[in-house]
Amino acid sequence: MSLSKIGQRLLDFPNPEFFPIYVAGLSRENVVNMCLAENRLTVGMVEDKFKEIGTMTNGALTYSDFAGEPTLRKTMAEFLNKHFKGCCDSDDIVIVSGASSGLALLGVVLCDALSTVAIPAPFYFAFEKDFGALTPVNLHAMHGAEALSPASLQTAYETCESEGRRMSIIVITNPDNPTGKVIPGETIRKAAEWAARNGAHIILDEMYSLTVFREGETFQSGLEIWGKEGLPDNVHMVWGMSKDFCSSGVRCAAIITKNKQVRDAALSIGHFFMSGRPLQLQVAALLSDHEWIDKYLIRLRSDLLQACCLMERLLDERNIPHASPQGAFFMWCDLSKWAAIAGGELAFMDRLSKLPEGPVLICSGTACKAPKEGWFRLCFAACSNELLTEGVRRICCLLDRLESEAKA
Repeated sequence: MSLSKIGQRLLDFPNPEFFPIYVAGLSRENVVNMCLAENRLTVGMVEDKFKEIGTMTNGALTYSDFAGEPTLRKTMAEFLNKHFKGCCDSDDIVIVSGASSGLALLGVVLCDALSTVAIPAPFYFAFEKDFGALTPVNLHAMHGAEALSPASLQTAYETCESEGRRMSIIVITNPDNPTGKVIPGETIRKAAEWAARNGAHIILDEMYSLTVFREGETFQSGLEIWGKEGLPDNVHMVWGMSKDFCSSGVRCAAIITKNKQVRDAALSIGHFFMSGRPLQLQVAALLSDHEWIDKYLIRLRSDLLQACCLMERLLDERNIPHASPQGAFFMWCDLSKWAAIAGGELAFMDRLSKLPEGPVLICSGTACKAPKEGWFRLCFAACSNELLTEGVRRICCLLDRLESEAKA
């Protein structure tokens, strides 16, 4: 029996080239996984809070509003207004089962077969599937430090037009994945103004908003950038529990938009993307405990800063070039010198996954549309500081071997 064209396209949808190496590495013993974008450092505090909240309340097993549980939307609006310094109303929020669901839903609402989604590169590799699985869109990587400037956006727009496509969406992840860079609010505002003039939408992926850990670093959410005037009609934000609250298994996120057409179109198929009502009530209880959240955020940022500084020190001791992240969970590292000796990025990752000391799993930079081969994303929050130290030690062992091989 054959599948539909859509079913066959989903079946054929390619995974990143490094996935077979990653999956094989997971099956081996004594693995250090620095590929997974999770925070295992502060997760215990969140687990304890969910245990305290409990799993069931009266009425939790009935249908919920397709836009999300009213209690959660009200609580989330209050939470966002406090911590993101904006002006968000509960009616602006559509609850979905995770950020990927929110991005996919916005992609369906805003794109068609001739649409392009433009994203500053490097970017999160799963955007390919988030936007491309349900709608056959094209992703366009915009390289360079000024990728979001009006001039660069105009160049990208004209490139899309020359290919017979329309730039429908510009995705801005802030703080960035994989670099950990914080994008200035004024840069985002100017990009949104350019997009409005040219019929494009902006999606702000703010999943790492509360992780900014460098002292004195200024982060502005889209909610703060536009303040009391609210998000413009062409700007939509996605935020959820996975990263800021160490809860990737809690499939609960939100689309925040003032655009009634976008909201109503999303709600027309919102039941396909819903988060369970018992879970929504648990999240509402957590987000309403402002005293606990204040304590948690201090611990979160302290844990991330400590792990980041540890990895920076270990990399610097071995003279491994890297970016200096301001938020999120990642160190963006240039291992191209050693990857070239190994025979390329995939060959380097394969050898890392088969080290006699034990496998180390990291994320391919090519999958993230890095400017050149040999960049990698290492997650410093995915394991304890002891395992992080061991993981970097193993990487350095491979670098030593590769340098010896090059001299032989």
